[in-house]
Amino acid sequence: MGEYNELIQRVKECNEWVKANDNFGVLYNYDCDGITAGSIVCKSLTREGKKFNSLALKQIYSDTVDEIKGLGENLIFVDFGSGQLEMLQKHFGKDFMVIDHHQPETVEHPLHYNSMLCGFDGGREISSSGSSYLFARELNKLNKDLCALAIVGATGDMQEQKGKLIGLNEKILEEGIQNGFVEKKTDLRLYGRISRPLTQFLMFSTSPIIPHLTGNEANCVN
Repeated sequence: MGEYNELIQRVKECNEWVKANDNFGVLYNYDCDGITAGSIVCKSLTREGKKFNSLALKQIYSDTVDEIKGLGENLIFVDFGSGQLEMLQKHFGKDFMVIDHHQPETVEHPLHYNSMLCGFDGGREISSSGSSYLFARELNKLNKDLCALAIVGATGDMQEQKGKLIGLNEKILEEGIQNGFVEKKTDLRLYGRISRPLTQFLMFSTSPIIPHLTGNEANCVN
């Protein structure tokens, strides 16, 4: 487990920057974790009455710089940016914030909020959506209701370990349960249980793979 107090201190520094500025551009990765993390940040800005534009990207490339510059005066990169700090500083100076959980470059930046810098495992203990939730919660206690998005992002980022969340993911989950925003229960881990016929969700099961049923429609029907 990493240094939680150090992590929250980084969060508060980012909060102060957000409170002191306006006209933001929010950029986020378009996978599950990036979308939920971006949604948390955008919702928290809305509740603060901040103006912003948002954009989902596969990754940050040099040829997207002009498009990014048009989004706002102050930029927030979510679920990417830690590995591109040198490039970002070259194009955007210091007027940007990064919320990420991937391996960072060894480049100093005052508004770089990454769980790995505080000793947390960004691959298992907390995703960008969880990091964004902590940012939003410290910005405004009303944002505690966004914990469910953090859990969606963590599971979508494959951080679930044998049916459980660990580290800060587990801490966020338990906080959500205590506050009445999330429910935890044991259920089947089969995609499509609600939306697909029984034969289909058995046939398409890959987690776990069911011997003689996964990929075999005739056996599933039988």
